Amino acid sequence: MDYIFEPRFETRVVEANKRETNDIKPSEVSAMTTTAPAEVSEQPAIDLSNSAYYFNRYLSLLEFNLRVLAQAEDKSLPLLERLRFLMIFSSNMDEFFEIRLAGLQRD
Repeated sequence: MDYIFEPRFETRVVEANKRETNDIKPSEVSAMTTTAPAEVSEQPAIDLSNSAYYFNRYLSLLEFNLRVLAQAEDKSLPLLERLRFLMIFSSNMDEFFEIRLAGLQRD
């Protein structure tokens, strides 16, 4: 069997032997070419005010810095790469405590 696919419409199955023009009757042509629109199912609305859908910015930043520190502790990396990750970690934590926590204290 062959499949006929039309965008935004359901797929209909047509037997292969009806594809030859001498076997198709005029009444079957309209039945093969017209299809009903696909039904759209309604999904329930998502409550975007639910805090479960959002990350805590500060915890996410600390988790990222822990992953950077883990790279600095990885003994399979060259020493200068590990030092670079340690400097990134240090710079990020410095910025976190100077700016982010100061902003939290003001709030």
